[in-house]
Amino acid sequence: MTFFLALPQNKWYKSVPQDLTFAKINVMLLLAAAQQASLHACSNAKAQFREVKTMGKEQELTSEHAQDVVKTKRKRNRPDLVDFGNEHAEPGDNSRFLRFALASWDLPPIDISDPKQVEQRIKEYFMHCAKNDRKPSIIGMGNWIGVDHETVMRWRRGDYRKETHCGVIKKAIALIEEQWNDWMLNGKVNPAAGIFLGKNMFGYKDVQDVVVTPNNPLGDDADPDAIADKYKDAIPSSIADDC
Repeated sequence: MTFFLALPQNKWYKSVPQDLTFAKINVMLLLAAAQQASLHACSNAKAQFREVKTMGKEQELTSEHAQDVVKTKRKRNRPDLVDFGNEHAEPGDNSRFLRFALASWDLPPIDISDPKQVEQRIKEYFMHCAKNDRKPSIIGMGNWIGVDHETVMRWRRGDYRKETHCGVIKKAIALIEEQWNDWMLNGKVNPAAGIFLGKNMFGYKDVQDVVVTPNNPLGDDADPDAIADKYKDAIPSSIADDC
């Protein structure tokens, strides 16, 4: 005698012989259900993997497309920025500037406490600029002396070595300022760069004078007695008597 067991998804399986116990039958049912659940889970996992893979490709394509759009937009809208910062640079400019700056690298040190040595080194710097047809600067002068820009400005203000260094440093900076003034007047320097140097190196600043003129509504030549006679009728008699 045989019988049938109903399993998920309407699949029927022939039973085992009749002498098989119900416990064994239950085990077989559990195994069949587990196998069916495993197949279903595997199918879901494959579907999710395909979905994630498809989404990844779509995102990658979207990202590449966005980058292409950005590159095309930048190239199309601002071709003037391709050489931004190097518009006025000529081949070899950087090399010449660097060689000029390196001239102070191997200079023998001087006694910066001696104003005579400081003055002599400043003159050598100016002669070096004239020989190489270069504009002098406060920073370059400091490098030739062997001190930084802040030290030069402290000497100029008299914060340090006022009695010995202030005079010669002011004289040297005044000469550089005169050169800057000539460059600006003759259009030999970029206006923005020239204004920056004037404000940060030589202490220039934009000044707006605001003149406040006091206006007397009664007039400058108003007579107090005439004003009192003019308004005496406007004051009640009781108040006038109290006054």
